[in-house]
Amino acid sequence: MKQYTIPTKHAISKYVTFIRGCAARAMGAARLGLILALFLLLIPSPAMAEEETPAPAAPAAPAGDVIQVSLNGAILDFDVPPQLIDNRTMVPMRRIFEALGANVEWDPEARTITATKEASVMLLRIDDTLILVDGVEITLDVPPQLVDNRTLVPVRAVAEGLKADVTWEESIRTVFIVTQDAAAEIIPPAPVVEASLTQVFSLLDDRLHITMPEGTINYLQTFTELLDGLLNLRMEDNLEKTTLLYAEEEEYLVVEAMELFRYASGSLRNDILYITDKVKETNGIAFTFSDVIQINTAEMIIATPDKWDFYSPSILLKTALVRMPDNTLIIVTAYANLEMVLNCDYCMDLADMMLRSIQLGRKTFDTSPRTSTVSQFEMAIPKDYVLSSGQIGESYLCIARKITGIYAPDKSPAMQIIISDQVGGISIPAMEWEKLSGNLLGQEVAWVTYQYEDVLWLEAVLELPDSGGKKLYIGITANTESELNEMRAMANSLRRLR
Repeated sequence: MKQYTIPTKHAISKYVTFIRGCAARAMGAARLGLILALFLLLIPSPAMAEEETPAPAAPAAPAGDVIQVSLNGAILDFDVPPQLIDNRTMVPMRRIFEALGANVEWDPEARTITATKEASVMLLRIDDTLILVDGVEITLDVPPQLVDNRTLVPVRAVAEGLKADVTWEESIRTVFIVTQDAAAEIIPPAPVVEASLTQVFSLLDDRLHITMPEGTINYLQTFTELLDGLLNLRMEDNLEKTTLLYAEEEEYLVVEAMELFRYASGSLRNDILYITDKVKETNGIAFTFSDVIQINTAEMIIATPDKWDFYSPSILLKTALVRMPDNTLIIVTAYANLEMVLNCDYCMDLADMMLRSIQLGRKTFDTSPRTSTVSQFEMAIPKDYVLSSGQIGESYLCIARKITGIYAPDKSPAMQIIISDQVGGISIPAMEWEKLSGNLLGQEVAWVTYQYEDVLWLEAVLELPDSGGKKLYIGITANTESELNEMRAMANSLRRLR
């Protein structure tokens, strides 16, 4: 399973910078499968060396300097182990070609290797960096060569020449190969599900409920508990994203629920087509769709991909789009790792059962104009805004996010409010910026405004009197000047509670 870097104690002093960066990343929330990391930064950290792309799954790590080769999820056996020569993985010629389904011929006089697979023909020569693939010349970094009377060939060049995808995972010293026919394999119908659903979980702070197999954990909540002893972490999690993890040894299935902060258009089918079309544009995966499923006063459609993306770190199984009674949209997606997909022949049915178990919770969004409490302050909230808030130690975080239409720009307007003694100055990533004078909580304040990566930013920091050295940070991100001004007016409405 993936390993995540747990923040050390000094991370708390840098969380303001993290929140700002997180807000910018989270503005693409309408894209299927993106994770809104509002409170925790869970970044996979594989070491990368020989190849560029991290592998989709991790078998048991080989000992020492041993190199493994995985073909469509199975580790290949070699009579002569793979070797790293000039930073390229070399493997025995005949074994790799035959494993890839190619016929191979060796001409000892010409010292040439000819491999054929269907209409593809590859010609290699010992100690020659020039090879022919279907008549096209390709130059290698390392040529085929004889080592202890055995012919070794570069595994990436060979596999890619036969139209396979190749990735390298340095942390477990494994080459992953996925052939074209395996990557394009249509998902077969699943047999009878062997797992039973017994545990009910709340999604997104009681917006929805879902029933999962015994042994499932709330991943974000568990991770928070792990950090608690190190950082004295206290927060309201599960407000914008819930991650549930079901694992059996090295096989795992993840269900993620995420607020899109979008209003439905009136046709849920059109909405899910709009979202899945973005996935199709990115990686060519098309979807089939269920009928509309009624969940009390909500409704849901489940989308199933037409193929499995075997070289993805997480393989998409099913995704559901839910229109809530308040007409906002939630997306719930089931993923699995490669081991689960290969070894659990009922994982598709399991994912479908879990999504179909979704029930309506008690929480709905209040999007009317109102006055809300923000720590020791109150603030006027305009129409279509919702608040998420939490406590991190002695620090307070609140995000006001505007709900927009499903077809609005991907970047969702938001305002972050942080009250902490860890707040420093404003670091501006843009080359051009300007200051605007203003007044917050009866104090003169200098707003800093700039544009960065097509997002408009407006930020301010001021000291809070009689607060033990705490400061107030306000950061606004928007697509238009009118959105910027709307949220600035919201910030200007801050008043201390009496």
